[in-house]
Amino acid sequence: MSVIDVTDGETLSTPRLLLRRWRADDLDAYHALCGDPEVMRHVGAGVPYTRAQSSISLDGFRAHWQRHGFGLLAAVERDGGALIGMLGVQRAGEPGVGPGDVEIGWRLMRSHWGRGLATEGATAVRDHAFGVLGFARLVAFCRPANRPSIRVAEQLGLTPVATRCCRRGLPLLILALDHAQWLERPAAARSPEPAG
Repeated sequence: MSVIDVTDGETLSTPRLLLRRWRADDLDAYHALCGDPEVMRHVGAGVPYTRAQSSISLDGFRAHWQRHGFGLLAAVERDGGALIGMLGVQRAGEPGVGPGDVEIGWRLMRSHWGRGLATEGATAVRDHAFGVLGFARLVAFCRPANRPSIRVAEQLGLTPVATRCCRRGLPLLILALDHAQWLERPAAARSPEPAG
């Protein structure tokens, strides 16, 4: 179980991660993440980003925060402070989702795969999204071949609702979890409500 600590409106912490807003000095680490062909194999067009594309992507994250008051967060190791990926929620933009749906997403450096960090961080994000931000539904978009990402979504309680083609014409599995379904999950499967 991941314990969520809401330190302010924009930072979440778990036993091993600090999830925070993006800073100007995050570009190098973010580009290392998005420049890895294996990390990006199931993202977007399936090719690594150039440094310019990584910079544009970070600008988009900041703009989303300005427009909506929530968004994707930098995932930083609590032990050592290294930026190792991103987790968070954003307005859903793919086809086949309902109006107002919010996407939950995660992406970690390959060196941090297989350690349960995506599930730990995404659990905190999910619980904050439902318990604090009050969203009605979360959706996740996974390529059918991306079994590890589908497993993370399933561990969060999301279930498949549709298969569509993404904007690039590639197959996309849509998984979803409603607020009511989240409330029905055993308390041990949810992070405790933040104090205060």
